[in-house]
Amino acid sequence: MTPHHFRAIALSLPEAAQGSHMGRADFRARGRIFATLTPELGLGMVKLNVEQQEMLCAAEPSIFAPVPGGWGRRGSTHIRLAAADEATVRSALATAFRNVAPKSLVSRIDGASPAPQVVRPSIRKARLADAEAMGRMVLRAIEQTNAKDYEPAAILALKASLTTAEIERRMGERLVYVAMIGGELVGTASLSVANRRVHSVFVDPSRQRAGIGAALIAVIEKLARRKGLDRLVLASSLTAIPFYQRLGYESGQREVRQGGVETLWMSKELRP
Repeated sequence: MTPHHFRAIALSLPEAAQGSHMGRADFRARGRIFATLTPELGLGMVKLNVEQQEMLCAAEPSIFAPVPGGWGRRGSTHIRLAAADEATVRSALATAFRNVAPKSLVSRIDGASPAPQVVRPSIRKARLADAEAMGRMVLRAIEQTNAKDYEPAAILALKASLTTAEIERRMGERLVYVAMIGGELVGTASLSVANRRVHSVFVDPSRQRAGIGAALIAVIEKLARRKGLDRLVLASSLTAIPFYQRLGYESGQREVRQGGVETLWMSKELRP
């Protein structure tokens, strides 16, 4: 991501205009600043709320960091442009734009589609009593999200492995975590320490694109480091490949499993 590209994305938002503030370029929605750019430092800045900032900084610390001082404590967040990709920057700028723009402009983003609300989930270790709710949530994700990339036979093969008994069995073999919001189970992910593998990362379709998956991966990676692992691998569905790429996972070989379920092996080196 270059400063020129950051500027182009910011100005592509409805009625966005460039101005100047404290010696640096800024970007405004009807006079209200939602982002700034300091090209000589390779930094962009987006005006988030505190919850949005905490979520993005926890999920992608190599890209996002609070602005030093009082502005940062109120949500202003730096983007290290050299570490960011287009999708990440576009999402962050759109979020900042929505935070300050009038509703008439916000409704014009993505064909009037509302932005998913960024809500910080509570993440804890899964319990056997969670198995049924986990199964229902994962089935919804497969039926509504993965179905666009897989044939019906592949979807049936995925669903067949998601009985409550099978989920309970996996809890005995892996470190399984769930994301909760207001008592609702909205996501899950697990880690197998023996083979350094991330398993079964799913987020409820109604909660996707709100940072929950990234928060789960951040917890799994932190746990892996505590267990002495320096590398993680996973088999990504076709649907999730861009998500894992944004989190720093690199692509490997493709594999076609029973039922025609195609996956891509991906890996990431964990920094201390």
